Amino acid sequence: MWVLHQKLKRVSKRLSTWSKKAFRDIYEEPRKLEKQINDLEEALVVSNAPEHRVELNKAKAKYVYYIKIQDQVLRQKAKAKWLEDGDKHTTYFHSVIKGRRRRLCLRRIQDDNGQWREGGTEIAETTVEDFQHIFNHGEDLGDFSALECVLPRISKEDNEMLVATPTAEEIKDSVFSIDPSSAPGSNGLSALSYQSCWNTIACDVNNVVISLFNSAAIPRFFTHMSCVTAKSGLSVKVIRLETH
Repeated sequence: MWVLHQKLKRVSKRLSTWSKKAFRDIYEEPRKLEKQINDLEEALVVSNAPEHRVELNKAKAKYVYYIKIQDQVLRQKAKAKWLEDGDKHTTYFHSVIKGRRRRLCLRRIQDDNGQWREGGTEIAETTVEDFQHIFNHGEDLGDFSALECVLPRISKEDNEMLVATPTAEEIKDSVFSIDPSSAPGSNGLSALSYQSCWNTIACDVNNVVISLFNSAAIPRFFTHMSCVTAKSGLSVKVIRLETH
């Protein structure tokens, strides 16, 4: 797991460096081009020279190029499906991003007494108190004999299938079953990254998944592959291992 994690970090760093060299600032460049287009249009009014028209067309084409890049970035950040006949204005994607942030922002929490607690400090204290209350219970003397009448729903064969180490073909099928645009976070590599480079990274990914099933533990720092695995068809097996 550590080996693949270090490789992913190196790839992400190289991609970031390449992006800055290849595209520069995708938000600053269009602003510069807007001014350049305005200047060229004014120059074209004064002198309808062929060279002015050529420069203006080049600037407009470059401007459209950067706008399309912005559109793609916003789509990835919004993590929304792109609709063929939908609204292609970037305001839609900004609203989706803001909506996600609002839903993920915890503004207040209710304690055991039904009182609302607000502010970062009070929310943190209430959360800690709640978990301490849950995990500090004494010996549970409840009678669970009634549960003896509940029949098991998973057969021995099903259970053996769930705990079995996945094959290389199963791992590949699971990775390729994920939505290519799906990613484990704003800084995570998308599923398309794994799918496009599968011949190169298959060995490392297979080792990671097999190690995960054998050790039944996911290191805290290793978020990329664990999220990708959880989104795939292997999620049932992963969840079962994590609960143990």
